[in-house]
Amino acid sequence: RPSTLSRAILTGLLRERLGFQGVVITDSMEMQGITQDRTPAEACLAAFAAGADIVCPSHERVDQAGAYALILAAVREGRVPLARLDEAVARVLALKQWLVSQGSLRADSAAFARLATPGHHEVAASAAGRAITLIRHAGPWPPSLEGRVAVVEFGQPRFTGAEEGQGRLGALAQHLAAALEHRAEVHSVVAGVMPTETEAALCLAAAQAADTLVVGTRSATLYAAQAEVVRRLLAVGKPTVVIALRTPYDLAAFPAATTYLATYGDATPSLAAVAAALVDAAMPSGALPVTIPGLYPRGYSIHHHQVPSRDEGLHRS
Repeated sequence: RPSTLSRAILTGLLRERLGFQGVVITDSMEMQGITQDRTPAEACLAAFAAGADIVCPSHERVDQAGAYALILAAVREGRVPLARLDEAVARVLALKQWLVSQGSLRADSAAFARLATPGHHEVAASAAGRAITLIRHAGPWPPSLEGRVAVVEFGQPRFTGAEEGQGRLGALAQHLAAALEHRAEVHSVVAGVMPTETEAALCLAAAQAADTLVVGTRSATLYAAQAEVVRRLLAVGKPTVVIALRTPYDLAAFPAATTYLATYGDATPSLAAVAAALVDAAMPSGALPVTIPGLYPRGYSIHHHQVPSRDEGLHRS
């Protein structure tokens, strides 16, 4: 039984034995470990009864409405004590009151600025660089990025104040241009995470006018329209580098991609690291922390294979 649904864990261990008095928040309640024998709505009720104060139903409106209805009915019918609801509400209100007392906690506030020390930047840059994973590539490394390079990026809304703002959309192209040191003409196109046909047309036009294409995806396996645009971009036939800027699973949505990297994040350190990796003769050294179903196992990368560098390839020829 997942601990998220266990009263013995959330109440018996966390509250009573460890004395935790804060707010308990679940992760997504649609994950397979939770929903293998229950709906997301039923899982939300179970988590709430177990001691969770805030439950995250799922992406689907029907599950959100279903969770609300099930919890409301359980309290009204006495299957879950009203006191359980009251204590959850009290904790959430106390958290809101504390946040108000702290003032602004936006990413551009003084609270966050105190974290932006040179030492912290160095740690972030190092971690981001070591994480970059080259999952698929044919030919010498690095890939040839010359002439006119079109960088297509699919934007995604920011969900919390701890994430960098929308102003950084298109930053992948900026970092790549800096890494190339003006050796190529870099053009940026930004489409929505669920691109419209108008945005798709702009992406395809940029690809057709380019010598090389770099595509930054964001959770394409969750957005069919985005995956379809990437497939159409690959069909243009230009040399293309695809970079998963969020989860590494995106390759499953367009398995025809011949060069594919994963960053596991799209904050500035990760964007700078992947841009640098694309011009560095040393292949990225990261490895997959998860399995891409049907394609690559956890722990896989090709950095340990004998893929010649571009300089070595030229020397051999």
